[in-house]
Amino acid sequence: MQKHINQENKIILWIPKPRNCSSISGPENLMNFHGTRGFRDSKRAVSPLVATVLLIAITVSLAATIFVWQSGFFAEQIQKFYQGQNVLAERSCEKIVFDWSYDPSTKELLIENQGNVPISKSNIKIFDKQGNVNSTIYDTPIKSSETYIAKITNLPVSTEDEIEVTPYITGIGVKSGASKLYYCQNSGVKRTI
Repeated sequence: MQKHINQENKIILWIPKPRNCSSISGPENLMNFHGTRGFRDSKRAVSPLVATVLLIAITVSLAATIFVWQSGFFAEQIQKFYQGQNVLAERSCEKIVFDWSYDPSTKELLIENQGNVPISKSNIKIFDKQGNVNSTIYDTPIKSSETYIAKITNLPVSTEDEIEVTPYITGIGVKSGASKLYYCQNSGVKRTI
């Protein structure tokens, strides 16, 4: 940078023109820079159309991921028609009264529904001494005050094993109106043979 003093004693600054920048003549031509490392010569730039498509794709995939993730928190509620009114399935499970007994000589499991709530299916789990669990589901419905005899020939059962019988009930989905099964996990009866 050089200083020049004119006749009126004013200082005029003179800034030399940068080397290799002959095409820059003012701020209006800054975007047209074609020097040795110019804007248009760069191979790393992304076109605005590609950038827009990428941003939209990322946004849509993120929104879909969040939707699927949060939908697991809000499972559809199931209602059961019980004593003249619709009751949530969780409340109907509390009203299930049943008992079971096992005969090792015949390998028969007798399930007796003693309450007013019909049982749609029965989940039978056998816990052996080593901590292994074998399980099967019997699809036979058990109406109120009925008894069902399940043959347990496909599961290994020995003395000192524990058997747990847990019922399923059928209800209606609140939103969909479709018939759905509900697993009454807190209503299971477990005991040692």
